[in-house]
Amino acid sequence: MSTTTSTSAAATCTGNAWVLPVQDIACAVRSTSGNYSSIMDKCCGVADVESYNDDCGLYCLAQEQSGDDLLKCIQDNGAGDSDVFCGGGNLTQTATAAVPSSTGGSDDGNATSTGDAAEPSDTGNAAPALVAAPVSKAGLGVLGMLFASVVLGVVV
Repeated sequence: MSTTTSTSAAATCTGNAWVLPVQDIACAVRSTSGNYSSIMDKCCGVADVESYNDDCGLYCLAQEQSGDDLLKCIQDNGAGDSDVFCGGGNLTQTATAAVPSSTGGSDDGNATSTGDAAEPSDTGNAAPALVAAPVSKAGLGVLGMLFASVVLGVVV
């Protein structure tokens, strides 16, 4: 009976783990196995670590650090290249969502806003969004998955 339960739990991780539930600069790991939770807690800093895709992955916004710095930290701390990716814009920038307040106080309505209108904030001498950057293996994997899902979506 526990085998059936394990199979059912594994079957829930079939969604598109390459699509983050935010449109702000964020990085994610596609799996919650191993020490990925600890890695994300360490690397995300002030940003909250959130689960997504029916608890099949973890992500956080690049708050108070660039997306590049967040990605490098996650990789340097042991996340597999095939499980980690970032999105939301130019990774030399930071997320635009306000950092959640730890003081309690009243909610000013800005603490968790990550809607469609969010645009990345510049971190100094960051390259413009239209400058070509090297593509990582994970990035190519994301593009391949998106292309395949579009093709299969049209065929089906």
